[in-house]
Amino acid sequence: MKYEIKNSFTGAVQFTAEIECDENASVSVRVGLSVKWAIKSHADLSRANLSGANLSRANLSGANLSGADLSRADLSRANLSGANLSHADLSRANLSGANLSGADLSGADLSGADLSRANLSGADLVDGGQRSDGWRFVGWVKDNVLQIRAGCRSFSVTEARAHWLATRAGTPLGDETTAILDHIEAVARIRGLVKP
Repeated sequence: MKYEIKNSFTGAVQFTAEIECDENASVSVRVGLSVKWAIKSHADLSRANLSGANLSRANLSGANLSGADLSRADLSRANLSGANLSHADLSRANLSGANLSGADLSGADLSGADLSRANLSGADLVDGGQRSDGWRFVGWVKDNVLQIRAGCRSFSVTEARAHWLATRAGTPLGDETTAILDHIEAVARIRGLVKP
């Protein structure tokens, strides 16, 4: 069966994949199989509309997914090591257990993404670690603004500080959160992700 993947900005057909699946297979399965075909065929995945794709456990190591729409995609346990995900839309994507080591995530939208148990070593992110109540904090830059992903919520760093000041000021959890945010902000500046 032939399945077309379109450019997420222009709507033009970016590539046509030859996949084998049941004709009643869901769109997410078809897109997932098409991406796997594209990787094997060295097709251009940049700016592709891959929204909602089932790419769980897929090997996307080194893939060029810059500017791709991967919103709501299932990338759990996928190998994205060294992948170019710059300016990709990863909002609400499931990246739990994914290998993002060395991935370029500059300008990517990670709002609402699940990064639990993801390998972020060497990725263009700042891992703030896990707070004592189990929430993990990650920082990234979108449109030159430092963003914070904490648990299931996303904020700008300014919004994050205001939120925890209003809800946890003067508590050990509030103090721990402030230390985590300070760490993320300092590391982002040192790495040149944000300007001083």
